[in-house]
Amino acid sequence: MSSFADSVTEILSALASSKPRIPTPNSRPFPSGTFAAVVFALLEQSTRFESAQAATAELKEFDQLDPDAIAKLGTAGLRDFLADQRVLRLAAKPAQLVVKLAEWFQKNEPEALATESIREALRRISGLGPATSDAVLMHGFGRPAYPVDRATYRIMVRHGWIDTTAEYDDARSTIESAVSGEHASLALLSAGFEVIGQKFCKAAAPHCELCPLKPFLPTNGPYDPA
Repeated sequence: MSSFADSVTEILSALASSKPRIPTPNSRPFPSGTFAAVVFALLEQSTRFESAQAATAELKEFDQLDPDAIAKLGTAGLRDFLADQRVLRLAAKPAQLVVKLAEWFQKNEPEALATESIREALRRISGLGPATSDAVLMHGFGRPAYPVDRATYRIMVRHGWIDTTAEYDDARSTIESAVSGEHASLALLSAGFEVIGQKFCKAAAPHCELCPLKPFLPTNGPYDPA
């Protein structure tokens, strides 16, 4: 059985040509690396894509989409603003995280920081777990990061690419190192594994017969992630 690193080129090809079609990773509404993209990426973790996009666009429309403005609004002010504009009823926790990120932007210049430095800074923000931090790092900051969600973990274990004892950063490192830190490839893997997890590699039981990743299964079938 080939390792994930040995198979990753073929895996990416299988995902790119799969049915159902994998969403284009670069079809994001705000340019990577901008504060708007970071806010959108964070909001997207707690609400629907469309709602996060509408909320971010509304903040931009009213000149509230910059670190100073968000920090000035504060958690309650941000929630009230979005509710008043009737675009999103944002819960307290994600609103607080947006404000904390705005305050971090006030003190830092992300473009001058290494990816690992930003990752460490995000993880120090109370309430931002490793997967959410990496999602914001990849989708918002446009950095070569991979957010390991439950679907990714199931896929990696069932194909024998990681062991069931692998911790979050072990799984993330396996994926990131396999593509040599290429952001586009990591984004395709993330989008692809999300679809695979929803359609085929479900928590209750895998449906491997029609899965685009079936050719990469171990000889005796998928391993049990339990």
